[in-house]
Formats: sequence, structure tokens, C-alpha cells
Amino acid sequence: MQIDMEVKQQEMALDQQRMEQLMALQQQSAQQKAALEQQSMQLTMEYQQKKAEEEMQKQQFEMEKKQQEMQMKMQEEMSKFQGAGQLFTTPALGGAAAGAAPGSTYTYGPNGELVPKA
Repeated sequence: MQIDMEVKQQEMALDQQRMEQLMALQQQSAQQKAALEQQSMQLTMEYQQKKAEEEMQKQQFEMEKKQQEMQMKMQEEMSKFQGAGQLFTTPALGGAAAGAAPGSTYTYGPNGELVPKA
């Protein structure tokens, strides 16, 4: 009988020790899971921020590229008109220059400005 009591006490002590270890492992597991979830959220936010920055840089590059292309095209057109001393008439819709009669003839001056042809 004495031996049975000692065995039962040892059994209970081992069960309690096993339960304490199990609880400690569960607590460590929960802490590690929370840390990994926090790290995951942080990395996801960093990725989204970098992705947005890259997209903005790409859009800015495309806008600057289009602006440069338009500027080059405009310069080419300006040089065509300036080099040829191109003559043109204003449409009869209301005149492009203040005080000028509709249908007047103009030419480019030495600085690229419009000058009424005399």
C-alpha cells in the first residue's frame, strides 16, 4: 500500500511537471507566432511601400520621357519654320494677333516672333 501511494504521488508529480512543460511550450509557441506575424506584417508593408515608390518612379520617368520627346518634336518644328522663313496666314476665325485683321499674312522675325508681313 505504501508503495502504491508513492507511485501515485510520483505519477501526479510527473503529470504536473508534464503539464507545466506543455504550458511553457504553448506559451513559447504563441510568442513566436506573434513575433512572426508582426515580422510578416512589417515586411508586407515595406514591400507595398517599395512597390508604390517604384511605380511612382516609373510613372515619373515615363512623364519626363514624353515631355522630352514633345520638347524635341517642338524644337524640330520650330527649326523647320525658322530655317525656312515660313509664311502663313491666320484663319478667319478671329485673328491670332491683337489688332490684326483676319486673314493677315505673317512671317517669323529674327528671334522667332510673329511679324505681320508688310
